[in-house]
Amino acid sequence: MARTLSTQLLLRITLWSALLVTLTTGFAFWNTYQRESAEQVAELVDSAERRVSAGASVFIEAEKTTQVFADRFLTRFQQQATQPHLIERFDTWFEEREPGVWRLRTPYFDGTFAFDRWWQYLSGFVGRSDAPLDAERKSRIMITLSVLQEFGPAWEHNFANTHVSMPENVLLNYWPQSNWGQSARADLDMTAYSVVGSTLQQNNPERRPNWTGLYFDETALDWVITFQRPIDRGGQHLLTPSHDVFLTAVIETLIADSTADHFVFNQQKQLVAGSPELTKNKEYVGVIELEETELHELLAVYEVVEQAAPTATNPVQIYLDELADHILVAVYVPGTQWWHVTRTSKESLQGEALVASLWVAALGAFILLTTVLIAWIFIRNQITKPIRQLEQAANYIKQGKYESIANREIELPLQTDNEIGLLANIVVDMSSHISAEQEFLEREVKKRTAELEQANQKLAMMAHADGLTALLNRRALDRDLQAICRKGVEQKTAVIMADVDFFKPYNDTYGHEAGDIALQRIAGVFMNLIVGGRVYRYGGEEIVALATVTSFDAAMKRAEKLRVAVQNLTIPHSTSSYETITVSIGVTLIETDDTPETVLRRVDKSLYEAKKAGRNTVKGQ
Repeated sequence: MARTLSTQLLLRITLWSALLVTLTTGFAFWNTYQRESAEQVAELVDSAERRVSAGASVFIEAEKTTQVFADRFLTRFQQQATQPHLIERFDTWFEEREPGVWRLRTPYFDGTFAFDRWWQYLSGFVGRSDAPLDAERKSRIMITLSVLQEFGPAWEHNFANTHVSMPENVLLNYWPQSNWGQSARADLDMTAYSVVGSTLQQNNPERRPNWTGLYFDETALDWVITFQRPIDRGGQHLLTPSHDVFLTAVIETLIADSTADHFVFNQQKQLVAGSPELTKNKEYVGVIELEETELHELLAVYEVVEQAAPTATNPVQIYLDELADHILVAVYVPGTQWWHVTRTSKESLQGEALVASLWVAALGAFILLTTVLIAWIFIRNQITKPIRQLEQAANYIKQGKYESIANREIELPLQTDNEIGLLANIVVDMSSHISAEQEFLEREVKKRTAELEQANQKLAMMAHADGLTALLNRRALDRDLQAICRKGVEQKTAVIMADVDFFKPYNDTYGHEAGDIALQRIAGVFMNLIVGGRVYRYGGEEIVALATVTSFDAAMKRAEKLRVAVQNLTIPHSTSSYETITVSIGVTLIETDDTPETVLRRVDKSLYEAKKAGRNTVKGQ
């Protein structure tokens, strides 16, 4: 029968464990796969956003700094326009090297100190124009140079340069790497080119700041994008502060090496940047026309993004199913309106998720199968037989056959070195001692109960009695006053407080032992005269009595009897004016709304009045 029970138990554990392994493995596999897949996509999005945030920071900064420049220029222009000293300064700083063409002199690029400040890295080109070079334009140019010198040094590490164009074919530049104004062609008409032309009122009637398209700067040998902010006043186009941004460093941030592919597109179907294979020569960054090349794969990526493109208000788009073999993440690049696209293969992403899922499932299966195996071995060897033996012992205990167990008339796993063996030995010991222990415990309970009752009585007496006078103590007074006040005044109760007059001098003269004897005798007087009441030692030489009375006058009379009785003890007191020990007494009645504190305060006041009246007297209120 034992073998049958063990077999059934093990069979059930095996079947249930197998089912649990299957369900757990399936759930863990699917859940882990889904979570890992989602985490892979979230990681792609996070990586792309970090790249764009790092790469696009310079574009956002350009928009902010040109606004700062505009605000500072307009403030100064309003204050200083057409001031004579600015016109004189223009005539001194600029030289007309070709007819109708003015250039800022070289010292203001190389570095010179003038008009209480240092001037450096500035260049200026005032080309031929139909507009006259009048006082207003000269003032505008000089104020612009001043603002350029103020902000240019702070911005030179963020941008390739800071330059300001004017619609009258003027360009002023802060550029440490190039004295551009000295090298520009004399016949250069900047307003004829798209960069400056896009800021003119006829080409930009909305007067919106704008980013130019990509163009290759032959001087810097780098691709450049320019941000321009037109500034008008009273309908007049004054100038346009601008920043050139070299794209090499920005592009490297956007497409730095990783396990995924990264591309940057503009909205004219051009590849701005891509994998190293496509952009080995940096001259080709930004000029790869997708429709004019054989990059069909990238054109397909562009067309997917174009269908649901990221925007400034919705800067991230994820494309899970649009391409058969790849997942795309597109992020809007602020300012430039580019799209940064991350592409990764579905096979790679699914493979990573699958590997993580299989590890989780395999681990769970291994743990469960190992648990089943251990349980099978343990049940077989360590549980079934000992439990049956203990079951027999339990039946003997139920029948009261403690002696049979103690004499080991049944087989128990006493030698088993585990908890079951320990339990078997405990059963034997318990059976041997249970009767004796039960009888002993019953005797002990009776004995301890009696001792506890005596101790409680003694503690109650000690807690509420004064050891010297055998009167109740202050704790008992507080308890009884609280009970009377809480219950309410059902009958008049007088509170009588007495204080031994000149008690300290008595102790000093006759000694503390004599003082103790005097207190005991006075306490005896109160106990004898306060019949049906309670007497308490309130303090060192203060005694309080609670007595039921018919009226306040009755309470005063009872207090007077106490005073007389104490004086009649004729305890000698040479330092008292009465030559014998006396008491001063205060009296009050407990009222309906009283608390213990108000009662004691009132009776104490009465006692104070008695002392004030010369002592050995009774006062009440």
